[in-house]
Amino acid sequence: MAKQDILEFLFDRKMDEDNFHFNKKGELRNYRKNISNTSETLYNCIDSKVQPNIRNELKKLIEKNVTAIADCNYKEFQLFYKDGVIDGIQLVLSAIF
Repeated sequence: MAKQDILEFLFDRKMDEDNFHFNKKGELRNYRKNISNTSETLYNCIDSKVQPNIRNELKKLIEKNVTAIADCNYKEFQLFYKDGVIDGIQLVLSAIF
């Protein structure tokens, strides 16, 4: 496992403990519902229009792609968090000095 810096650790901990409050306005909930609806439509289309012998392979490839995108998004959010904390510290320090 690669060495993790303190800001990555803090981000991961907040995520694990569900301490980010993204759903205050329900916006994230709406995006997640859209993902769910789109996935259901996609899989229904596969089930009805794709030959049975390749359906499962196609679904597995889609799931691998979704997992890769989720992993990338997680790292991106982690980096945004890190940059935000650093920007905040710099802002405070510039106001002091």
